[in-house]
Amino acid sequence: MSPEILRTLQVALGIGMVIFVHEMGHFLAARFCKVKVEVFSLGFGPKLIGFTRKGTLYQLALVPFGGYVRMKGEYGPEDGKEPDPDSLPAKSVPQRFLIYSGGVIMNVVFALLCFPIVYHFGVPAIAPVVGRTTPGSPAWEARIPSGTRILEVGDRPVHDFMSIPGEVAIHGSEPVHFRMQYPGETQIRDVALSPVKDETNGFYRVGIAPMGDANWAVSIAPGGPAEQAGLRDGDQVLRILGALPGQTPEQALTAHFAEGSPMELQVFRKVPEGEEEIIETVRIEPRWNVGEAGRTVFGIEPPSHLVHAVRQSKATQTLGIQAGDRIIESAGKRILRSTDFLLALRAAPNTNLRVQVLRDGELLTLNLPGFHRSMAASLVADLAMQQDLDSTTILVRPKSAAHEAGLRTGDAIQALWGRGVQSWQEIQDLAASASSQGKALQFDVLRDETPMTFSATAALSNSLGYGFGFQSGTYLFQTTGMAKAVAMGADSSLRMLREAGMTLRQMFRQEISPKNLGGIVTISKVSYQASSMGWTKLLFFLCMLSVNLAFLNVLPIPLLDGGHLFFLMVEGIKGTPVSEKIMGYSQLVGLVLILSLMVYVTYQDILRLL
Repeated sequence: MSPEILRTLQVALGIGMVIFVHEMGHFLAARFCKVKVEVFSLGFGPKLIGFTRKGTLYQLALVPFGGYVRMKGEYGPEDGKEPDPDSLPAKSVPQRFLIYSGGVIMNVVFALLCFPIVYHFGVPAIAPVVGRTTPGSPAWEARIPSGTRILEVGDRPVHDFMSIPGEVAIHGSEPVHFRMQYPGETQIRDVALSPVKDETNGFYRVGIAPMGDANWAVSIAPGGPAEQAGLRDGDQVLRILGALPGQTPEQALTAHFAEGSPMELQVFRKVPEGEEEIIETVRIEPRWNVGEAGRTVFGIEPPSHLVHAVRQSKATQTLGIQAGDRIIESAGKRILRSTDFLLALRAAPNTNLRVQVLRDGELLTLNLPGFHRSMAASLVADLAMQQDLDSTTILVRPKSAAHEAGLRTGDAIQALWGRGVQSWQEIQDLAASASSQGKALQFDVLRDETPMTFSATAALSNSLGYGFGFQSGTYLFQTTGMAKAVAMGADSSLRMLREAGMTLRQMFRQEISPKNLGGIVTISKVSYQASSMGWTKLLFFLCMLSVNLAFLNVLPIPLLDGGHLFFLMVEGIKGTPVSEKIMGYSQLVGLVLILSLMVYVTYQDILRLL
């Protein structure tokens, strides 16, 4: 059996087990209260397989989106008749409350039992160490250095980097307090960062990314260019030949993606004990993968020379550069990307740096006396540069439809189809229209003050692949002793319930976008990824899923367990059941809400897949 099929089966069984545990909670509570269970179903809809035992039908149904337990008299006794003693309506409010809360209780018990097992044997986690900060972000502004270990977020200990974004997001726009240890220091720093909203993803963030493998070990795609060139899983990249001074291998790889050029790596390879260790040079010819997601594009994008934010330093203050400036030229070289600026600075004379910027429509020349090329990397690092959406100058992707038609990076589009354009949005709209219609698009451009005309037809999107990536900085998080594992498991369960509640609150406050919700597709995808990291990681995810299922079911939504519990509390207070009319309308509202939610999360799942 192939590993892929085995992992798929593990995921199916794992998700099925969480559903089974929930329904078993209702089943056991009903049996304890002497209520007859008519159907115990995993899934909804028509029965696939099943058997009957002691009056209960146990079945596996066609639609695998949950399950249910149907009890005798669940929908009320027949008109004018007393309920049978073994039916649900015949039981007291506390008994029915126990039956409807049985699933939630079992989901929490499952997490409380399984979390300690996970922590005792150890769960793979990404070390909570900062690899880089996003230019312009709060962490970038605070100059959080690469290699910083994050110990606490919001007074809660952190063991896995992947828990940090969620912890930040639930704080919304409120400042988040971090406890950090900078690289090479023994003291602990307390740092407060005010998150900013990422409009693309719909949640607040501080702009940090995890540290990769400390030795820059690589992971190889089977059959890819890297494997064909002789690179192996676990090889450690010592350097990428031709990289700029101060660039990490990751930054150098990003630069190669932009150029689409062959790459030469110097790697260290571990060998079996007793053999001589190997350092060798590998040359990788990139491969262009065509037909990405079936999209047809021209392969153009706006320049990235707009200064979004400036981090104060002696160099930036002396130069006088400001947020909103467009860097046009430096040391006689045209600037269209931040890498262009870095290369220009590296080539500039060690005397007086001259930089041309466009500020409020006026071309200015800024000067930095006493400039030295060794200042280049730090000066660029203090500028957050982004795409200039008011520009009509374009960057052209290698081997794209625009490139094959003769367009080149630096061309300034004057008109499309004879229609004058003034911004990137206008270019994008006309290009999208031509792409959807499959029509050739006429580009009237200005190249070095010379008017030119080209005709291009959108082609399937292509992506550049080298066939390798850098491994993540994972480690095995493991507690010492079962008592510590049990305490950690209880804390994790409570933390996840708290996070679920705060996430819901932030959604109502519109500080977290509902588009971050995921349905069965996302759950299956994440489960599959977790299973590839070992059984403890999969079990850890199933514990998370179980806790979140418990939280969802306790919400006072009609048709869900929480809706039944709410009506039981009302009945307990007023002494009589809620009227059938109110119950009927509420059930209809609940059905519409649940179906709408299922459609919405499935739609978001599909968008994420595309």
